[in-house]
Amino acid sequence: MFNGTYRYWDDVPGCSGSEEIILVGRDSASGTRASFEEITGLEDDSDYSDIVSGTHSWQTIAELNSNGAVHDSVATDDDAIGYVGLGYVDSEVDSIDLWSDTGASGPGFYQATAENVKNGDYALARKLYLVYKSLLQNMK
Repeated sequence: MFNGTYRYWDDVPGCSGSEEIILVGRDSASGTRASFEEITGLEDDSDYSDIVSGTHSWQTIAELNSNGAVHDSVATDDDAIGYVGLGYVDSEVDSIDLWSDTGASGPGFYQATAENVKNGDYALARKLYLVYKSLLQNMK
């Protein structure tokens, strides 16, 4: 969807509805956006580049400045799809199950849960590292 493959929801396998897909994402300074682009391979996709630059023939993307804003935009528009950090997935928005060939329970679709992210079954995730000054000084 984020590379302009699908324009309307009924173009997407398994979906229905003639409404146009509304893309919602993060601004260019966002680490969430950088991770999304890298993990999905969109950083090298020319159609996606056209979408985010506003030069695509029909698709645009709303670039918002926080995960909360993306969450709220998707929660209030049935035709919108966006990406957020796992902590923003709640009863107001649905996450998309992703296929894993090597899932903990075997090949299959896995939900966006903390457990599935931790064990690697939900691949659309990034690692974060916590550091603090005294730890760094002890490592010298």
